[in-house]
Amino acid sequence: MRLKVAIKRILMPVMALGVLVFVCGCNGSQKPDDEFVTGTPAEVVNQINYIYDDTAILIKTDPDSSSLKFQNLETGLRYTLTYDGTTTMYDRYGAVVSANQLSTGGIYNINFNSDSKKLLSMSFDNSFSVDTHIDNFEINDLQTKISYMGDKYTIDDYAVVLSGNDSLDLIELQEGDEITAYTKDHRLYSIAVDKGHGYLRLINDTYFVDGFIEVGNSIIHRITEGMVLTVPEGSYTVRLTNDGAEGVKSVTIGRGQEVTLDLSDIEVEIKYGTIFFVTEPEGATVYIDGEKVSTTEGVELEYGVHQVITRADGYVTKSNYINVGSASASIVLSLEKADDNKVDYSADADNNNSSNTANNANGTNNANNTANTVNNTNGTINGTTNGTTNGTANGTNTGTANAATNGTANIGGNITQGEKVDNTNNNISATNSQGGNTTIVPTDSNSQTISTSDNGCKVYVDAPQGAEVYADGNYIGIAPTSMPIHTGQMVITLRMTGYQTRSYTLNFETDKADVRYSFSELTKIE
Repeated sequence: MRLKVAIKRILMPVMALGVLVFVCGCNGSQKPDDEFVTGTPAEVVNQINYIYDDTAILIKTDPDSSSLKFQNLETGLRYTLTYDGTTTMYDRYGAVVSANQLSTGGIYNINFNSDSKKLLSMSFDNSFSVDTHIDNFEINDLQTKISYMGDKYTIDDYAVVLSGNDSLDLIELQEGDEITAYTKDHRLYSIAVDKGHGYLRLINDTYFVDGFIEVGNSIIHRITEGMVLTVPEGSYTVRLTNDGAEGVKSVTIGRGQEVTLDLSDIEVEIKYGTIFFVTEPEGATVYIDGEKVSTTEGVELEYGVHQVITRADGYVTKSNYINVGSASASIVLSLEKADDNKVDYSADADNNNSSNTANNANGTNNANNTANTVNNTNGTINGTTNGTTNGTANGTNTGTANAATNGTANIGGNITQGEKVDNTNNNISATNSQGGNTTIVPTDSNSQTISTSDNGCKVYVDAPQGAEVYADGNYIGIAPTSMPIHTGQMVITLRMTGYQTRSYTLNFETDKADVRYSFSELTKIE
């Protein structure tokens, strides 16, 4: 802070009084509103009125009362000043602006009368850097560092996050928000949210539970009952699918607003696509969702994910997953030749259960054989064979596959004892005949996988009591409540009828201990 030259001398008692007022007012480091003591005394007029200079963050604008609220950069103290037609205001380009053209979060050099709390002038402090349109940022777990555009900044102890006139906590910033950052010497002093987020709540969603919701081109979630999603503000096309049924709606999400999407008026129309399979080698046997199909003509399948198993003598059995999303498509299924020394234990798998009898004069020996378990990203196939050899043999072959593509689909399947199954997607292709998006689902699909703690550790939300608690959009319960902890990021959403919904982004580096949170009370909607 700099001390301006006084216009005229004053007596020592008066100066002592001024120092006393200034020192007493600056005691403490909290941020009470309208704590009017900050800046540097620059001039004494009539030995009473003090003119101060200050460098401060603009916190709030109130055109109704012709007032502006500021926060001192060094102490965090906040105070309110009034303005009138004689107040001069300059933006960061040096242009004269009106009060309603000012943006909160900006850092200004201000000049004001401490006695009347009147703002005389303000101009943007261009010693601070302004980074705009930041939509990819990361805040560390301790909320002491922020990284964006390849640089890392220390977050000041009195740093503020502002969404218009609303003050936010750092953990209320969400992925997809767009911000402006004000920094100096790699230290961040304020953040202004230029594009925030709102909330999308599903009701009457019974038919679509366990299906998928797509909001725009970037948000895909498995639908759970009564879910609430955090969505960047904007207008979107929402697509909902489940078991071949599809619904499309349009929504506009405002900042901080909750939009209710009623699914009861969606007419459920199950769609089918005709898939033509070409096998290599020719004549290979194909099973879809556990049932043998003929590939001599097109196979009609519901839109959605299906498991395809291809078999042929002398070749490695292959398991694939296809996502049917077009009226017609052709798919090539290619198998690799098996090793010559491979023992073929395969049994007829035309049905889920098969019984084979073998008679031998040498007698009867009992044997119980358990097939191998094959695991991959898309699921697990388990097979069990119980049989009697050198006499009468009864073989039962069963299997269950769980396939994932942005979620999990339960699909039945078969595998015989000793059979080698290749679950990769090599040598397979799909060609759409009539548009759409029929695809081969990759085994290394980017579907979200959450590893929850296996030691019973939980995240506890103790407050605000009575609020609905959602974790990553999924309903958990009424606070106080808890959920299993998992390493990584978790978005906690708090909702209560008649109150402003809020979300917090939490990051957990370990799942070895319980964590408790008591969030601020929700704001009542006026």
